[in-house]
Amino acid sequence: MFGFSENIKKSEASESYSSSYSFNNKNKKKDKKSKKKYENISIETLYPKSKINKEFDVNSFNTNLLDIENFDTDKLIKERENREKKLKTVYKKLLGTCLHKIQILNDRDETDMVYNVPQIYYGFSKYEPFDCLTYIEKKLRKKYLDTYILSETKIFISWKNIEENKKIQKELDN
Repeated sequence: MFGFSENIKKSEASESYSSSYSFNNKNKKKDKKSKKKYENISIETLYPKSKINKEFDVNSFNTNLLDIENFDTDKLIKERENREKKLKTVYKKLLGTCLHKIQILNDRDETDMVYNVPQIYYGFSKYEPFDCLTYIEKKLRKKYLDTYILSETKIFISWKNIEENKKIQKELDN
């Protein structure tokens, strides 16, 4: 009886070996086909010569793509100014949310808060949270609120002494 079970185990092992062998042979065939596909990829196949795609070589990167006479520096300046304006509108938007939160907390008889600005702002690579906080701080101090920047993204705001701050500022102006 012991010998019978050994024969079964040997036959199962040989079947699993033969099935794995055939599986591996199929994968090898697929690998050969995929290698043929990748052998056909080259610069010429990716960028064939045409009116739009001229001959592709190392020197093609160094050619002037823009006509020098049509290059406009004023356009560069306008694009930079537009980006700065858009960034300023982001700062104004965050100031608006800060003022809205102050109003809500004031309605609850609270006089202090910590406001967080986002670490990054999607779509604005030049956005800096600390610059945004200094902008918010400057605007809030003009409205006689006490501010203290806690970190790169947090500012403490208090309107507890707003009447006193207003009186002091009027005295300094006179």
